[in-house]
Amino acid sequence: MRLFAGRWPESTFGMVLLDVSDENATTALNAARTPLAVQFAAESTAARLGVVRLFGDLLIPDNAPPLARWAAPVVYGPGSLTAAGAEVAASLDSARQVRATVRPAVWGDRPIVVVAAAGQPTAALDAQRRLAGLSSRGCFLIAGTTDHYIHYAQPDLVVRAAQDVRAGRC
Repeated sequence: MRLFAGRWPESTFGMVLLDVSDENATTALNAARTPLAVQFAAESTAARLGVVRLFGDLLIPDNAPPLARWAAPVVYGPGSLTAAGAEVAASLDSARQVRATVRPAVWGDRPIVVVAAAGQPTAALDAQRRLAGLSSRGCFLIAGTTDHYIHYAQPDLVVRAAQDVRAGRC
């Protein structure tokens, strides 16, 4: 979304960004690339063999929201896991591309809502707060969940954020 907004600002009315990755955290991205690539490759193979279908409940945390449980066959399906592995492999290039779009007031007065999961380190929250500040109508919210999948844990919050952007307010 951020690359689209940077390349085609005239086609971007506003954005809702959920638990956004920090494009400057490349040290962490680089350290995580290989272990995550191996993990996603193994999980993708397990999914293709039907292991995930048989034991998929073990992948889902006990406190997962019902919608996350419902979506598990897709989230942990072979296609999704292969795509996640490709995303990890491209993460440093993606971070570089996104970083190139960041400049003061880049989003002008477009309504932007950045929603962060609770419980993150101060540096991560500050990075997301700064992101909201790239618009004169940027808002920063901290969700009431520590779950990265805010849209599953608090769908009403995400819907309200989208409605605020659509209405041109923040």
